Amino acid sequence: MAQYRFSAKIVSRGAGQSVIAKAAYNAREALRDERTGEVKDYSRAKGLEFSGIFAPQNAPDWMRDRAKLWNAVELQEDGTTRRSTAQLARNVELNLPHELNADQRRQLVRDFVREQFVRDGMVADVAIHAPDRHSDERNYHAHILLTLREIEGDGFSPDKARHWNSKEVNLRWREKWAELGARYLERAGFKQEAERYSYAHFSLEKQATIALERGDLEHAEALDREATKHKGPHVVAMERRGIDTERSQTHNETVEANKLRAELREVEKEIAEHQQRQAARTDPANLKGAMLDIYTAYQQSDSPKAFAAALKERGIALAVVTKAEAEQSRSDAATARVEGRFAPTFRAGEIVAVTSRGYAYRLSERTTGADFVAVEKFLQTRDRSTLQSIDAATRTLSQQRRETWHDKQEELRTHGQRHGIVDFAIDEERITPQTKGRDAREIYAAFDESNRPKPFRGDAFRARAFMAALDEQGIALASVTKEEAARTHREAAFAREAGRYAPSYRAGEIVAVTLQGTVHRLNERTTGLESATLETRLQKIDRSRLQGLDATKAAMTERAAQRREEITEARMDRARNPLDFRTENSHAAIVRGLGSVTEKAVTTARKTDKALTRTVGKALDAVANLVGGLLSFFFPDAPKTREHIARIVDEKERTAHASSNEADRAARRASYDYRHAEVMKTHREEARQQDERGEYRKRHGDRERER
Repeated sequence: MAQYRFSAKIVSRGAGQSVIAKAAYNAREALRDERTGEVKDYSRAKGLEFSGIFAPQNAPDWMRDRAKLWNAVELQEDGTTRRSTAQLARNVELNLPHELNADQRRQLVRDFVREQFVRDGMVADVAIHAPDRHSDERNYHAHILLTLREIEGDGFSPDKARHWNSKEVNLRWREKWAELGARYLERAGFKQEAERYSYAHFSLEKQATIALERGDLEHAEALDREATKHKGPHVVAMERRGIDTERSQTHNETVEANKLRAELREVEKEIAEHQQRQAARTDPANLKGAMLDIYTAYQQSDSPKAFAAALKERGIALAVVTKAEAEQSRSDAATARVEGRFAPTFRAGEIVAVTSRGYAYRLSERTTGADFVAVEKFLQTRDRSTLQSIDAATRTLSQQRRETWHDKQEELRTHGQRHGIVDFAIDEERITPQTKGRDAREIYAAFDESNRPKPFRGDAFRARAFMAALDEQGIALASVTKEEAARTHREAAFAREAGRYAPSYRAGEIVAVTLQGTVHRLNERTTGLESATLETRLQKIDRSRLQGLDATKAAMTERAAQRREEITEARMDRARNPLDFRTENSHAAIVRGLGSVTEKAVTTARKTDKALTRTVGKALDAVANLVGGLLSFFFPDAPKTREHIARIVDEKERTAHASSNEADRAARRASYDYRHAEVMKTHREEARQQDERGEYRKRHGDRERER
């Protein structure tokens, strides 16, 4: 922000000052003092941006010569009665807004000098200095030397203009400088700086009050400081030579105190923000899902027994953390920190609230509304030996949830509800599904099935299960590319202009594509999970294996065309051989029963022995021959009935064989995942023990060195 400064002082012989030296320094020139013959040479000094003399219209031409002007002032003061203490000129120093450029700064000083000084009859010697290399880079300032006598004829009046020394005139100059500086700042586009500069001529306390009235809290805090005293060029020069002065020491102490005050304000601000965040976290209005249920149950309960009953009504149970679960939570938290995530850690013996999804919530001030001491006192009468562990409680709640879901389905079927409308059980992370349409319901059902708790299964396994369940329903996942995202944004914009709606997708977003080419966004409506939880789950899907939106649509269209061709071919076969299909319709029940028996027999045989498989196969062949003979007797016109049944039996056997192989592969994957988890657990335990041994050696070595 622009720094305001207006200082007006008298150049006096009584203070050992010379107006010739002051003018030479300001203008960076060499001037000769006619009284003493000395030459004041500052021509080698740098930093001059502008210098000039502004005089009234009735001023003679010689007054526009710097050397003649100030030598005349010196000579006239020699004829007074107080020549040794004579006041020679008024020196005004102005800080210029650093936001302005050089031309704007010159025009600002010219306007102010002409309006406030020259118009009243003074001669003004103006110089604008740029910051030197040792000072603040924003320190653009102006020096103005003003005459103290009015002009009469070809010289100055014998008497000085005492009314220029009044306090009212000085206050007017300060106010006008603030107004004119604010006007130039606003014209340059710095509106906020202009508003602050417009009242900068007041004291710091009054400026802070005005800033608070305007709602400018940041500026009000910055004004909460002690005013500093200007050191001046001589004090600065002495500091550079290593000479410490009282003025510089006072200035430095004031600056240091202001820094400490600013740091204190920052600390207080951080404390206030932290308190606000804590209040927002513990505010019941900001809670949702399971945390809101736990908070409500705790507030409505007067005993641990009532608290557990209230949680049970909401599908939540109390559990006690075992030592193994506490160690696992610490390991998971360390892994999460490396990945830039958060995972809670629990103490062995701590009581937590567990949901059917396996999420454990600490009974803290946020989830209960009470502090740690109050919660511990509330739960101290609870017998921990009757509580299950987190894993056991999760399995119990999951089983209860499945039973509730099946009971609900049975009730829907009993009351004749429409087929396909499923009312999923509500838990802490789900909402009542409002999905409309078969595709959305199938996506929801696939995600719900893959989201069920499974031992030794993580989010990656659930992601693969979700994709497999979608594939069974004829739905594929796609990753939107940057080009496709840009195109959808353009289409959505055109649709809005036409008063229609068109979806737009983000680059990298995962969507579901059906056989008909319909695209569905994976959100709370189609999955039942909140956006943050869903995004975490979808991060486990390998996007590099997913095709783009257009490519997936093309693949699904080709897949749908193949399915239509298969259906058309089957219909044509039925039209070419109507008797064969009439016969098949007649003994459909026999074929279906035979296929079911075949599938079960083959599955059982694969689980036992190959010899038994051959025995069962021979028995099935005999049954097929018998059934074929009976059908040929009752339906003599049916062509090749026996071969038809045999073909169905072979297809059922191949299907059962494939299912058995898939089950074997799934079992092997489960065994591998379990062994991998056990190996990783062993590695973590060895690493922890090694760290503990290293820490013990370090402490033992420190004690030995202290001895």
